[in-house]
Amino acid sequence: MRPQHSTTIVLHRVNYGEADKIVTLLTKDGNKLSAIAKGVRKPKSRLTASVELFCVCDISYVQGRGGMATLTGANIKQQYGGFLANYEKVQYAYDVIKAVNSLTEQNAGAEHFAVLCDLYLGLEQPQAPLEVLWAWVRLLQLHGRGIQLNKQTNGEPFLDNAKYFFDIENAGFFAAVSGNFLPEHIKLLRLLYKYPPSKLVGVANANNYAQDLIAPIKQFALSAT
Repeated sequence: MRPQHSTTIVLHRVNYGEADKIVTLLTKDGNKLSAIAKGVRKPKSRLTASVELFCVCDISYVQGRGGMATLTGANIKQQYGGFLANYEKVQYAYDVIKAVNSLTEQNAGAEHFAVLCDLYLGLEQPQAPLEVLWAWVRLLQLHGRGIQLNKQTNGEPFLDNAKYFFDIENAGFFAAVSGNFLPEHIKLLRLLYKYPPSKLVGVANANNYAQDLIAPIKQFALSAT
């Protein structure tokens, strides 16, 4: 069979046999591809690039009859390595990669590829919580899962002098004296549903508010898996 070519991002990889790896790849046009990289764990393998995380790679492969492709060549097109020394940022990236893999079927959609590229680029900035939160918000949007941001989960309006808890079950916020979120957190989420992080650089304390919101919004996004 004639080799096929694609631009991909690695979503998952696992050792197979003595020197191979099986990888799940997300293509630029939004398809998921399962492939075996034979001998990739051997020194100086020409397929090493095909299993590298946090990069965009041009690959060639032969599609097998059983659905598993065999990689025949690979070259890194874009390497996002500026955040690899930061454990927290690496964990953020891992979390989003795993979510994309879990949330998507065979035809994932090109938007998921763009989310990962934008996230990797954002993580190379000195401060990245806003980019990380935006990635989770985009995943929610892509999978039709909204958060109630116009009123509380009990139907009451938001108050500027109240504190709030995030209610995962009801996808929204409710007021509580001991709440850990402010109206500013909710306003930031509203903005992220409309604009990318590049449009919000002038929002005061945006990264601090985003940092607070990452864990609960991630938990809400993963509650669908």
